Amino acid sequence: MKLQRFCRLAMVLALLVGAVCAAQVRTDPCERPVTSPATGTSTLVLKGGQSVYHEGEIIPLELTFTYKLVQYRPRAGRNLRHFSFCLAPDGRDPLQDDEESGLWGSGGGSLNADYEVFEPGVPYVDHMVLNESKSVPPGNYSLRMGISNEVTFQVLPATPKWQAEQLTNALAVLDADHTKDTPSDMERTKQALRVLRFLGSEASTRELARRFWFYDQKRQVRPISAEYPINPFFYGYERTQDYWDIKAGLIASPYRAVAIEELTAAIHDPKHRATRAMVETLALLEIQSKSEYPRFIPIRQYGQIELQSPTPDCPLLSLPCASHPSKLEKQRQAKGAAYNDLVAELLRHGQ
Repeated sequence: MKLQRFCRLAMVLALLVGAVCAAQVRTDPCERPVTSPATGTSTLVLKGGQSVYHEGEIIPLELTFTYKLVQYRPRAGRNLRHFSFCLAPDGRDPLQDDEESGLWGSGGGSLNADYEVFEPGVPYVDHMVLNESKSVPPGNYSLRMGISNEVTFQVLPATPKWQAEQLTNALAVLDADHTKDTPSDMERTKQALRVLRFLGSEASTRELARRFWFYDQKRQVRPISAEYPINPFFYGYERTQDYWDIKAGLIASPYRAVAIEELTAAIHDPKHRATRAMVETLALLEIQSKSEYPRFIPIRQYGQIELQSPTPDCPLLSLPCASHPSKLEKQRQAKGAAYNDLVAELLRHGQ
């Protein structure tokens, strides 16, 4: 038993050291990386050759890369992959409120032993959407990734007419008869939902909230409780669900008051019972809208703040710990308690 406890503690401490070290060595994405024996080539392009976009329009990217030596990379789902973009001028992280809410413990993700293997001299392609990581207002931009080339593009203001056209086209796809959908039809439907996610208009925000229940009603796996922080392993699961684009769009929407209004109405709609994801999203938006609750400090920023030393009772400083709560920790716990109370209240009213 003692050996088992020692092994568990050693594993936890190793995870902490690795996470903190990763945070401390995290480099500015705009610093040119030092070449190594494994460095190969990397070419970035704007997919389709487009270089002018409207604000809220999907900006797809392709990164083609090769390595000189075999490389291994932990495999991650589409919505859990992280890319380091050097964007000038820099854009805002659209999911900052989700990541800095403190509701996902150490920041989410999962321990995955599955790795992708990249053979030397073989070209590979990463397909990305810039909007997932950056919200870019109108302006002229330059973009690169690591050792890649630089691409330039322009973002124009989104006119009400353009937004209305995008919304109409997306809704026509979403509201069509899907009983005999082919794989390509299903892909078009997913793409239409992502158009709503990134469009960022008042009308698209309302549509996202109104459609939440339909996409979440069949979810089987649910967290046992709203305890703060939510199990980080659930974070990886959530981002694989059909409703993720809806939740992400509501979190990132510039019309937060509209998102809260529509979600509140949807949760109290007598036609259907509120789902857990709808309630948790509304609670997140409400809590993050209240200035009395402090920002959560993600582990990637730990090099910028003073930390207390870990103890056997509290080896993971990225989690709230009752053994030696600091003033900041008490504030975070208060935030979590408010979130839990709000989730419980919303679930009661939505049943």
